[in-house]
Amino acid sequence: MIPLPSLKISRPSFSVDLDTPSSGMVGIVLPHSLTITNHTNLLQEFVLSIAGTSNLSSVSSSPGGVNKANANAAAVPAAITPGADFVTGEVFLISGDKITSFAIHPHGSHTVKYNLIPLLAGKHPLPQVQITSKRFTKELPKAKNTPRLIFINPNSSGAFNQNTNQ
Repeated sequence: MIPLPSLKISRPSFSVDLDTPSSGMVGIVLPHSLTITNHTNLLQEFVLSIAGTSNLSSVSSSPGGVNKANANAAAVPAAITPGADFVTGEVFLISGDKITSFAIHPHGSHTVKYNLIPLLAGKHPLPQVQITSKRFTKELPKAKNTPRLIFINPNSSGAFNQNTNQ
């Protein structure tokens, strides 16, 4: 029998799980949740920031010369625009904490929930989420199998559609 060297298997200090839908519809809320788990024996503090995505590269003009992003931005109902930081070309309105800090007890979890409201139809990148450990001053790796893109279907109900030829 041949003796084998010992092998030390270590578990990661933290894990991140993202729960997100695979597709959406313009103007319909997409709930997202992000769960961070602390696998250490120490209290850990984190800073989470969510950055919006802009998709100016996919914005094009229609034959009538109307910028599609501006047409969609103008079509956003007034009920969701007050206080929203909306810039032409943004793909989503984000509700929830965009920058927050929190602590996780040893072997505990913390869930951050936020909603996205898609403003443009098509294939778009999800907002970038950055989680930084205060103790290690290092960004946590992205969750495995995290979708980077989401397909947003046009809203056929007409709730976000606006005739720009008036």
